[in-house]
Amino acid sequence: MKKRKVHIRKIACVGIFIIGISFYSGTDEQNSVRLLTKAYAMDVTTNTTTNTTVNDATNSISNASWTITSGGNVSGAISINSGGTFTVSGGTISGAISMLDSTSRLTLTSNQAIGSLSGSGTVDLGSSTLSVGDNTFTTFSGTISGTNGNLIKTGSGQLALSGTNSYTGTTTVSGGSLVIYSAANLGTGALILGNGTKLGMAYGLGTTINNKITLTGGDAFFINNASIVTLSGTIEGPGNLWKEGSGTLTLTGASTSHTGNISVLEGTLAISSADNLGSGDLLIRNNACVDVSAAASIPNKIGIGAGVNSATLNNRADVTLSGVISGSGI
Repeated sequence: MKKRKVHIRKIACVGIFIIGISFYSGTDEQNSVRLLTKAYAMDVTTNTTTNTTVNDATNSISNASWTITSGGNVSGAISINSGGTFTVSGGTISGAISMLDSTSRLTLTSNQAIGSLSGSGTVDLGSSTLSVGDNTFTTFSGTISGTNGNLIKTGSGQLALSGTNSYTGTTTVSGGSLVIYSAANLGTGALILGNGTKLGMAYGLGTTINNKITLTGGDAFFINNASIVTLSGTIEGPGNLWKEGSGTLTLTGASTSHTGNISVLEGTLAISSADNLGSGDLLIRNNACVDVSAAASIPNKIGIGAGVNSATLNNRADVTLSGVISGSGI
């Protein structure tokens, strides 16, 4: 007898399931049934609430709202298109989120961790924490808001922020790189840099960053090329700050609680007081320059790195170096 295949298409309230059912006749497969279930994708075009699991698919929202409540779990990528609103009031999301334009919106009422964030639109953190991180390089040009909302950059990739952001919680870089175009991209809260992380300024752009900066430990890198960046907030913590890039990094805050070292690998580090340096060592490498604009007595130990042809101290007033100067580059 011939095989007969019957395909059943079921439309569910939270998605489309495709189930193939094959009936077989004959002595070997008498009355047997084979079920093939597939992951499905949400294509939200009317207001929808989900409290179940949506697995491993690319999901989209267009001119409608999709709300994830307690018990909901979306692991696939999510595209928030024009007029789309994605609200997470419970459950979990973990995939990449892309936002098409200024009418795209992501709203959180619970802490979430996603793979990446890209595009434009509005992210409303509320008082929640959004962790963003994988190994990709993405740019988000939209706005991020939220009273006491926090942003955490995780993973080995790079996230670039170029929008005017008003969230008042902390910005933490615990993995990879965070690139900014101006201080307005960082919100108003403290900036926290972990070991091995990088904060970079977009090429050729300068700004003044007023946020307090905490270096939690190990080495954190600040990169600015062909620009002047001022850190006017205080720097604190035991971590080391490494200045990279050909631009000028100016420190104006009283960073007396910073106990880590400051290393100038390239370009110029500009200060006006010993308080700008904290209490750690000042290390100068690769022919870099330290510019002191006012009279100062600097007690910090100064180290000159190996292979340095010249380490420049440009003092525009009387400067006393009372610390030990050492290093194989002397």
